[in-house]
Amino acid sequence: MISLQSGVHTTNLIQNKTAYGLLLDAVNELGVEQGGMDTPISNDPDSGQPWRSRFDAFVLAHEERQLQTAAYILCAYLTGMRDSEIQAMQSGCLQRKRSADGIIERLTIRSVVYKDWQERGDPEEWVTIEPVGRAVEIAERLAARHRPRRKDDGIWIVLHRAVALDRGVPCGAADQSVSRASGRALRRAGRADNPAC
Repeated sequence: MISLQSGVHTTNLIQNKTAYGLLLDAVNELGVEQGGMDTPISNDPDSGQPWRSRFDAFVLAHEERQLQTAAYILCAYLTGMRDSEIQAMQSGCLQRKRSADGIIERLTIRSVVYKDWQERGDPEEWVTIEPVGRAVEIAERLAARHRPRRKDDGIWIVLHRAVALDRGVPCGAADQSVSRASGRALRRAGRADNPAC
């Protein structure tokens, strides 16, 4: 666990007892703490233990991918759209319109239908329900910070784990300094095959 938190490759510690000793000395002097956000985690009633580990940036990135997947499945299931039609959804595709008398709110999704048009496709609207509207809004929010980097206006942009680096997780600036310090300690000990990230 110590090696994972410091960014030092486990093999280096196993093969070099001096490096391991240096790292343990640093841990004894400085201490360790599991990283993550200080978010209260409910206990599992059966075990009395927290039902999950603490949230950190990598866990949060994973949860965002899971949420995006759930939103996609909901859209596919409740709209009847084909995969290609869902994939073609762009930012701003959800429209909320009132009926002429202003009583009924109607949700529509604008996308591209590919049936019988093969590669070209034609613009089309699908009438949908509120849960799909919420799923589309969530997918748009999840993709929003990825759009500028990818130069893509779609809402189903792949949420890559590397984005967690933007949140200051391992191999970010702070952890690179820890990693560099670990690498220096290993070099002093005579072994630095794979010191860090």
